[in-house]
Amino acid sequence: HDPGHSYKGYLAGIFTGALVNGRKWTGSWAGQILSSLAWVQTALHAGYARGDTMRHMHRAVHRAYADSPHNVLGTVKAVHGLSYLLPARKCAVVEALQAWLVKNASWEGDRYTSWAPRGHAALRAYDTVWNRDWEALQNLKAQCCPGAGCVCVSPR
Repeated sequence: HDPGHSYKGYLAGIFTGALVNGRKWTGSWAGQILSSLAWVQTALHAGYARGDTMRHMHRAVHRAYADSPHNVLGTVKAVHGLSYLLPARKCAVVEALQAWLVKNASWEGDRYTSWAPRGHAALRAYDTVWNRDWEALQNLKAQCCPGAGCVCVSPR
């Protein structure tokens, strides 16, 4: 069965269902991004074209995370930007995500968020959801890349 010649309209539904059903395990912003990237990688390994995959993932991220406390547009940007290194080893994906978070997340000490309502008094009424999973990301990367000779880079 060649995915290139098959109907692809169901991909958004599969992605949306998978992301929504996985939300209880992906409370952090990094978790949501990694979950989305895992499904992109799965589709690419199955032979779906990058354009088709990303078009349907874009819809799925909006549907699955629209009510998330994390910035859904930031999630879309992360998934699209990081998807270009796929397919890749898990450690390379986590390494790239960490670099992306350092650059694009709002940081306060060792915690980060997708947005921080600073400056305007009316925005301070919103509770910022801070993520404290940086150490978990470090551990995940180490588990995926245990060898001393492992280099966490994408083969692309």
